[in-house]
Amino acid sequence: RPVTNAEFLAFVKANPKWRRDRVAGVLAEPRYLSHWSGASELGPKALPQQPVTWVSWFAASAYCEAQGAR
Repeated sequence: RPVTNAEFLAFVKANPKWRRDRVAGVLAEPRYLSHWSGASELGPKALPQQPVTWVSWFAASAYCEAQGAR
């Protein structure tokens, strides 16, 4: 099943290096999590139960690893 915005937000809060204002430029492009209202808040364009989008491959990989998945 797709990862939701709420699930990815929980990951970002637990792993601040993946916040859009802190992520290394080589690990995410400028539009990384650009639909969120802020670095650690969703807002009206990213509802909690919607699938998360605008995530880099590196961030997705880190999320999966943190979940014990791949």
